[in-house]
Amino acid sequence: MLLSSPIQSLASGILQEYYPPADSDFFQKRITFQYHNSFGVTQIVITQYEYPSTSKVIGTKEFTVKENSSTWIDFTCKGQALIQWKDSSGAVKDWLIRGQTENYLEQGDCSNFANLSNYNEEKKQYADDTFGATKEAPGTPPQDGSGGGNATTDPGTGGGGTTDPTAPPPYWNDYMKKIDEIIAKIPPPPNWQQVAETFRDTIAPRIKDDLADLLGNAPEPPDAPMAQPTPTDTDNLNDGGFKNRKPTGSEAEGLGESGFSSDDIKNGAPKIPERQDPNTEGFKIDDPLTGLPSQEEFTKNQPTVSEDSSIKIPDEKENPTPAAPKDDDNFAPSPSDDGATAPTPGSDGATAPIPSDRGATAPIPSDGATAPIPGDTGGTAPIPGRTNETAPIPGKP
Repeated sequence: MLLSSPIQSLASGILQEYYPPADSDFFQKRITFQYHNSFGVTQIVITQYEYPSTSKVIGTKEFTVKENSSTWIDFTCKGQALIQWKDSSGAVKDWLIRGQTENYLEQGDCSNFANLSNYNEEKKQYADDTFGATKEAPGTPPQDGSGGGNATTDPGTGGGGTTDPTAPPPYWNDYMKKIDEIIAKIPPPPNWQQVAETFRDTIAPRIKDDLADLLGNAPEPPDAPMAQPTPTDTDNLNDGGFKNRKPTGSEAEGLGESGFSSDDIKNGAPKIPERQDPNTEGFKIDDPLTGLPSQEEFTKNQPTVSEDSSIKIPDEKENPTPAAPKDDDNFAPSPSDDGATAPTPGSDGATAPIPSDRGATAPIPSDGATAPIPGDTGGTAPIPGRTNETAPIPGKP
C-alpha cells in the first residue's frame, strides 16, 4: 500500500510511504518511506529507539545521499526512530521523528532496523517480492542516465539492497529548478527591527501631530479640590446640650451704657410732613363693613326708569309674527273621487227606534215627605237608573 504526502520544496522530509499488503512476502516485516533531501544535504542519519521505550537507543545508521534527491529507506523495528539530514560539515539541516508503529510491523529484527530499499516505483512493490510465489519478482529498473533509475548500493552505507536510492526520480531536477525560480521571486522578509524603528521615529510622531491638528489639545487638568471642612460636632446637638449652654464672648466696649432701645428707632426717624392738595377736596374711603347702606336706604334710593330713559323697548313692528305658509305651497289633502259614496241607511225596512212610553208616569212626591238633604259624607246624589224603575221618593226608606 502506497501513501503520498505533499512535496517539501524548502526542507527535507517525507515524500511517500509504502506498507506491504497482506499477501506480500514482507507483510508486517518492513515498512518503507521515501525522503526528500534538500539542497546542501549529503547524509541521512537514523537513530533507532527500543519499543516501547522512547529513550533507550538501539543503534544509529548513516546513509550517504545526493543533495536535491530522494531516498527510499526500509524500517523493520516498530520502535520510534529519529531521522536527521546533515550537510558535508556534519551540521543538522532538518530532522523529524518517525513514531512507533503497532499496526504494520511485528517486533521484527531491530538489529538491522534500517536499510536502503529496493522498492520499484513502476510496479509499486519490492523488487524481490513474489507474493508467495504467485508473481514474478519485478527486479530493479535499470538506470536510464536521467536520474530516474537506481544504481548499485554503496556497501559502506548499510547495504540491504541492489539499488542506489540516492538517484533522483525522472525529471526531478527540472521540477526542483522550477521551484527554485519561484522561490527566487519571493522577496526576502522585512527587517522588522528597522520597521519598528521607522514607525517609532517617523510614523508615530506624524500621527500625533495630525491628530492634534484635527482634534486640538486636551484642556488643562483642573486644580486639586479644596480640603473638606471639619465635620460638625453633633454630640451636643443630639443630647440637647446647646439648650443649657450660655454664649461665650465679651461685650463690645460701651455697649452696656449706650441706653439704646427699640423706641429710639421708632421715635428717632424724622417725621414726614403732610401737604394739602390745593386743587381737589380729596375723597373719603368708607369702611366696607360699616359704610354700606341699609335695606331701607337702598330701596329708597334705587334708580327709577323714566320715559326719557335711554333704555329702548323694541317696537312690535321690529318683531313681526312669522308669516303663514302660502296657499300655493301647502294643500290640504282631499279625498279621492274614485267612485266611493258616503254610507246611507239601508232600505231593508229598518226604521229609526222611537222611545216608547209604556204607560209610565213621572213620579209625584207624596204628601208630607221632605226632600233629602245632602249630607257631608261625600256621597253623590242618586241617579235614576235605566230599568224603567221609578225614582225614589224622598223621605221613604
